[in-house]
Parts: sequence; structure tokens; C-alpha cells
Amino acid sequence: QVVDPMNIPEGWEGMDIGPKTRVMFADVIKGSKTILWNGPCGVFEFDTFANGSKAIAEAIAEATKNGAFSLIGGGDSVACINKFHLADQVSYVSTGGGALLEAIEGKVLPGIAAIEKYVISNQNAAPMRNASARHLLMYIYEKKLFVIYRSFYFLP
Repeated sequence: QVVDPMNIPEGWEGMDIGPKTRVMFADVIKGSKTILWNGPCGVFEFDTFANGSKAIAEAIAEATKNGAFSLIGGGDSVACINKFHLADQVSYVSTGGGALLEAIEGKVLPGIAAIEKYVISNQNAAPMRNASARHLLMYIYEKKLFVIYRSFYFLP
């Protein structure tokens, strides 16, 4: 049953986004240049309730094909994008959802702090003294190093 979200019948739950919302979200996504997806739109594990998440995944893949940067973050989002076989059509996939959001918020992540401390204390890393974690990550990226923090994968 598809109903307006303000009129979900007593005893029922919203299990997916409806057709109008799918179109509205897809239009916004397709017009975006940077996309961060953290959390499926419905109970995608059940095919009956996967239409919304599939529409979002397809819109992200299309936007990426047209030049957008797309980042899929979090275990459920990764499982979702994999279910629809679209992981290879987005820019970046990270299973670290919570850590990803904390990094975007600017919080200090323990693994990054440890790497930064090591680099700053390393005699061979003199150019990196006083570097912020973000600059450190850019340094790592530019040097084409592969770094794993929890479930984050920084690839060249």
C-alpha cells in the first residue's frame, strides 16, 4: 500500500519511499555534483521494499557517469549498492559509515591521529610537521600509499 507519509494507517510502518519521492530524490541527485549516501531508503533486504533504494542507487550511478563525485558510506549502504550491482559505477565506497560521518564533521579519528603522530615524529617526514589530518591524508594520497583506517580505504 502506498500512502502519503502523513497518513500511514495505525499499526503500519513506512518501509520504503514511494514513487513520487523516488522521482523527487532522483532529480536532485542527478543534478548534484557531490553525493554522500549514508543509509538506504527502505528495507531493501526485502525486494518488496527495495524500489526506493534501487532508484537512489541508479540515480547516483547516473550522476557519477555524468561527472559527479559519489561516496557511498556505511555497511547497509554498501550492501545496498552491491545488491543492485552498482558499486563499480560510483566514485568511492566505504563501509565505515559512522567514522566517515565523524571525519566529515571534522572530528579527530584515532587511527588518523596515530598516523599523523607517527609522520610528524618521523625524521624523514619533516615537510609534514604541523600538518592537519586532512593534509596528511592528501599527502598519503599523493604519495599513492594505501592506508586502512577501520573500514576506510584511501586509494590513489
